[in-house]
Amino acid sequence: MPRTAASKRALRTTKILTSRNASVKAAVRDAVRKVRKLATAGKKDEAAAALKLAISKLDRAVKRRVFNKAKVARIKSRLAAAVNNIGKK
Repeated sequence: MPRTAASKRALRTTKILTSRNASVKAAVRDAVRKVRKLATAGKKDEAAAALKLAISKLDRAVKRRVFNKAKVARIKSRLAAAVNNIGKK
């Protein structure tokens, strides 16, 4: 447990930020799962619309410093490739 007043305040701030980050991560995770599910099902139009939403959520997460921008770039690239390859095999 924190002893000093400053460390108690820091703990309160950390709890708030952790819960906020958790909700952002959950929203991103759900959006990415939806794109992958639609891509594997072969629904290109729906997957493209879901991809647009997922990219928006990912970019917002980077802006809020929840994720690293390189990680988000990698995820976006893989999702876009999955959507573009629907029906090409």
